[in-house]
Amino acid sequence: RKYLTPGSQAILTFVFRQKSLTDEMRDFFLHLWGVISMFGGIGAKSRKGYGSFDIEKVKVSEAVYDFSPFSELFPKPLQEVLDFVNAKILKLLKAVDREQVLLFNSTVFPTVPPFPALVQSCWHHKQGYLNSDWKTVLDALYGGRGTMGERSYDSIFKVYRTAKIKGLRLKNDRNHDGVRVVREIIYRLDPRFPHDRWEVSPTILGLPLLYQNMGSTDDTTGPHTGEVNNPTGRKASPLFVSIHKKNNNSYAFLLLIPSQISNLRTKDNKPILTVKPSTQEPEQTVLGNEDFADLKNKLLAAFKVGGNS
Repeated sequence: RKYLTPGSQAILTFVFRQKSLTDEMRDFFLHLWGVISMFGGIGAKSRKGYGSFDIEKVKVSEAVYDFSPFSELFPKPLQEVLDFVNAKILKLLKAVDREQVLLFNSTVFPTVPPFPALVQSCWHHKQGYLNSDWKTVLDALYGGRGTMGERSYDSIFKVYRTAKIKGLRLKNDRNHDGVRVVREIIYRLDPRFPHDRWEVSPTILGLPLLYQNMGSTDDTTGPHTGEVNNPTGRKASPLFVSIHKKNNNSYAFLLLIPSQISNLRTKDNKPILTVKPSTQEPEQTVLGNEDFADLKNKLLAAFKVGGNS
């Protein structure tokens, strides 16, 4: 459960059978690790920017290759990166499959695919921070604090929680707070709207969601909790953050990969989730949020104001 320590170095060694490392295989490995560096990290919490890494030097046998993801991949838009890497993969496959035993056809995915995949509908955003380090970037993305006696969405937040708590929770305005349905299920209150047709909008950023110490009204606290979950299991956040350093500046790369948050669906193809109260009240069905275009817009809006919207 640890992540790559900031400032550390690691050497990754791949061993091939003698003379089996072709130019196609070499290029495939270089650009595959470039994409992993661009969008991911090593160790725990890598989706939130921890364990991010840059490729410093590449050595193949005794030859040193000048390959930097910053110069090769980072300046390009996402679709160009995907096309670039796909070409390397196809070249490798053709070299390996000389008798054309395997057939590869392009797959057309829906706007929200059933599983996470790097496709055209993904969103990539680069945010620069002048004269900063990784801690500054993490605070700019995830920082913020609650205000004693205030509702959670009236507190002071940076980008991530501004989008999630202020933007998503209040997606349908304050009179339709996305958490209200959880409170009503815990306390068996008369619903202001049908529970099995009401969207718990923050669920788009990962499940389960645990709402703690919720009182029976908007302005009260209580001992009870409610867990919003995917009946078929955990669903991780679709947002990947990777942090990189260049000279004295740092950069946050955000990648949003749309995918269904539950494979249980309504007749009109909306995701089915459940709310499990800590009380003896029965578990009830609610809807999840899969509006990734709205999530992208809320993240962009939070960046523009630095959070605190």
